[in-house]
Amino acid sequence: MSLPKFPDPKSVLNRDESINAIIASIAMEEMALSNIMNAEAEKIRYALAHGDMEQIIRTNESAVDIMEKINVMQMILKEKLSVASKFEPAQIPPCPPMPSPKPKTCCVFDVTKGHCWEAGTTLPFSNHTKCENGVVNVQHKNNHAIMLPSGKSYTIGINLKMAKPRPVAAHMLIELRNKSGIVYSETYRNGCRDAFFRMNLLYQWNTPRGSGENFLIIRLQEPDALKVMTGRVL
Repeated sequence: MSLPKFPDPKSVLNRDESINAIIASIAMEEMALSNIMNAEAEKIRYALAHGDMEQIIRTNESAVDIMEKINVMQMILKEKLSVASKFEPAQIPPCPPMPSPKPKTCCVFDVTKGHCWEAGTTLPFSNHTKCENGVVNVQHKNNHAIMLPSGKSYTIGINLKMAKPRPVAAHMLIELRNKSGIVYSETYRNGCRDAFFRMNLLYQWNTPRGSGENFLIIRLQEPDALKVMTGRVL
């Protein structure tokens, strides 16, 4: 009959490892007691098969004495396990949750439908919108404009559907300006001579820090007039 062996640690155990070792030792002691009980049962079987009445009585008395000692030992192990179970493993604090990315603010500025957009004037808007990030459509020096706060990144989409009074090319000036002057300027040219045409543009802009208010302006250069069917700037 082999006896349970407890591994000899090669290094000092930490708190959690020590608790686990105590519980493991209780399990091994229970295993040893079960082996002793099994040995006593084998002795009784042998006495019943080969011994006389006196040998059977002595064997039984010995087994009773051993079982009483095992009962006492099991009570001790039960108390030992109860004490060890009260020592909970050290709680490792959970990692703080990752901050969720701040949702991007989307502002939509609807263009005045059916408006006759004359050359030299800026594109008008039908709604007054002020967004959480400070973007708002305003009147700037008698121009319709979208004001963009400084020091931020913007994705600007311009979607327009327009009608021409006659089959000519259309030119529009798209400007971003502030108190220091023009930050960005581009002339959009549409050479399509159809009666209707669409304008779909996308820009990525970073407004300079400390530049104050920046204004996005869309100005018609040619032809003399266009009729705005639908459109929005976002």
